[in-house]
Amino acid sequence: MNQHLRTAIWVRAYLSILDQKCLSAYVLSRGDPDYGTVLVKVTDRNRQARLMQRGFDLARDQSRWLCVAEGTDIEIDPVVEQQRRCDEDLWVLEVDSPDGEHFLLDD
Repeated sequence: MNQHLRTAIWVRAYLSILDQKCLSAYVLSRGDPDYGTVLVKVTDRNRQARLMQRGFDLARDQSRWLCVAEGTDIEIDPVVEQQRRCDEDLWVLEVDSPDGEHFLLDD
C-alpha cells in the first residue's frame, strides 16, 4: 500500500509549526486536499522573497524543498500567478518571516 500524507493535513501541520514560531502565514490558494502540490512563498523583513517547492534532488537522490524563484516580493507574485494558472490543484502559502526562515523539513 502506498502511504501518502494528504496535502490538506500537511498544510494544517505546517501552519501549526509556524504559529508556534510566532510567524504569520496565510493560505492564498487551496488546491486538491489529497494530492495538491504546495508552493511556499517566504518573505523577509526587507520584502525579499523565496518561492519554495517540493522537488527531487538528483544529486542527493531524495525529495526535498527547493527554491524555485527568488527576488523581491513583487517580482515573485507573477511567478506564483503563472503557476496557479497552470495547476488548479496547487496550494499557495505565504509566510512572513523576518529572518527568511521557512521551517520546511526535508525527508
